[in-house]
Amino acid sequence: MLEEIEGLKKSLEMEKKTKVNYDEQIAFFRHEISITSSLFQKFELRKRIENAEKEIQNIDIRIKCLEKEIGDMEERSKPTLISPSPILIVPNISNNLTEKSKKPQNPEPIIYDQIKGDYSLLHELLTNQQWKEADLETTQIFLKIAKRQKAGWLRAIDIANISCSDILMIDKLWRNASGGQFGFSVQRNIWLSVDGKPGKCERPILDDFGDKVGWRINNNWLKNYEEFNFYLDAPQGHLPSFRFSAAIDQFVTWQESFKHFLPRIETCFSGDI
Repeated sequence: MLEEIEGLKKSLEMEKKTKVNYDEQIAFFRHEISITSSLFQKFELRKRIENAEKEIQNIDIRIKCLEKEIGDMEERSKPTLISPSPILIVPNISNNLTEKSKKPQNPEPIIYDQIKGDYSLLHELLTNQQWKEADLETTQIFLKIAKRQKAGWLRAIDIANISCSDILMIDKLWRNASGGQFGFSVQRNIWLSVDGKPGKCERPILDDFGDKVGWRINNNWLKNYEEFNFYLDAPQGHLPSFRFSAAIDQFVTWQESFKHFLPRIETCFSGDI
């Protein structure tokens, strides 16, 4: 728990530094606008300011979510006084009811409070290597957590609010079932291997990532869900796909959502891997 908190704090500091960098860029661009006489340059600079302000808005959302998650985890890590459970005395019939058993009960498994998803069906599908059904169920879990089943896709704010414990749980189930072939942590490592940066999703790097995980073949992205490889011989990191089959434009909605999901993955795994 303490290691995870430290990892989240490091991610928080990184987000704050990134925000400062964008603030400095905006100040520089505004200065350039004031001294240039070129209308074209003014237009380009204003466009850059607009993009930087949008990035700052996304960073503010991530900062708020990180601060809340750190606060919640620090609160849970505090020691609490637990009242001792009463000992159940069971008569031993074979000993003429003269002796009493005090056999201790096995402790219940710990379930972190922030886990919101139901993973019983996903576990069953993955155990049976029903990869396509498990991929669809993974998406449904996220939609249920965000209460977006009717919409069928996730917004940036929905993704930012998915708890790391849910992401870690899903990743563990996928990695265990696939022998390390699939999972979010696998995708995160591939993203970093192609020089992916936290909080950024530059197109050339995204294309390299797509080539690695098999989401892009012969320089063309897989635009239909049925084109994915739902077998264990698929490229490493091919699943989960994080695709939304109910979206009006599956491909565009997926790309935009995955751009926001990448920094969320980095936040959750930076302190654990």
